[in-house]
Amino acid sequence: MLNRDPSQSWALPNSVDYADLVALVQKMAQTEYQLLEELGQGILEAVGDRYSEVESATICIAKPHIHIAGAKLKSCSVELSRVFRH
Repeated sequence: MLNRDPSQSWALPNSVDYADLVALVQKMAQTEYQLLEELGQGILEAVGDRYSEVESATICIAKPHIHIAGAKLKSCSVELSRVFRH
């Protein structure tokens, strides 16, 4: 959720640059994490640091083809949310 004046247009300068956001997430995903939650918290922290106009964010991360205790799962996912205090 963006913190913006309702009178502002939805032009790119008043929004988040998604190409930049994708590059940020891709860079973070190249680092090895023990838990999906750890990666998610890191992404949320980076988003809050980089985009002061973002009030809150929700992220869902899924890892496909998981083997847990002999069970084969299509995927495992976590969803995390954060409200930023800038």
